[in-house]
Amino acid sequence: MTVRNRPALLTLVAVLAVALLATGGTAVATAAAKTAAKNSVTSKSIKNNSVVGKDVKDGSVTSADLADGSVGSAELVDGSVGSADLADGSVGSGKVADDGLTGADIAEATLGTVPNATKVGGVEVTPLSLSLPSTANGVVVINQAGSTLTLDCEGVGGRFVVGRAASGAPLLVTGIYGTGTATGASLAPSETLEVQVGDSQYTVAVVVPAGGSVTAAFTLIHEVNASGPNDCFFRGTITRIP
Repeated sequence: MTVRNRPALLTLVAVLAVALLATGGTAVATAAAKTAAKNSVTSKSIKNNSVVGKDVKDGSVTSADLADGSVGSAELVDGSVGSADLADGSVGSGKVADDGLTGADIAEATLGTVPNATKVGGVEVTPLSLSLPSTANGVVVINQAGSTLTLDCEGVGGRFVVGRAASGAPLLVTGIYGTGTATGASLAPSETLEVQVGDSQYTVAVVVPAGGSVTAAFTLIHEVNASGPNDCFFRGTITRIP
């Protein structure tokens, strides 16, 4: 006679049932975890550094979503931010690194003319460029309260005339001839000085009584028929100091 052990069989069935329930419960829990309730996910529910660009809807991040001062160069992928992403007038000087912009970053055609480019700190420097034939009349290049500097040209060389006004401020003339010989003269009121030389360098300074000065520093080059009818070339600068 064979005796069957039914309790053991029942135990096996019970164990299998528990295993099936356990497996089914896990599947149900996993499915529930994948579908979160609306507005139920918070910052604490998201793993740090786990959200990437593909998780964010295109065009959904605005200025209000970014903390002031939170975005630096490390947060920007090369080429990811273009001009279309920036609001007009939104980037100021404080947002640009010192010495961070170069000439290649600026469209030169958009730059306007710098006002009073010849003036720095009130000092005005203008070019002196005069080409004269020997038949031309003299040209006045300085007239400061009656004290004048006139540049002229003759057949044998260049010439300039300096005159101090009767009640004018002090006037000083200095020069270096082509041979290296220095000369200088301080004119008395109403005095006139005429200098006729070949190639040379000169400085004529008129002191302004109220302050400042006007100074012409120039080089004279004389060459007969050098360029058409031009025989004398005066090149230099006129500096006005207030």
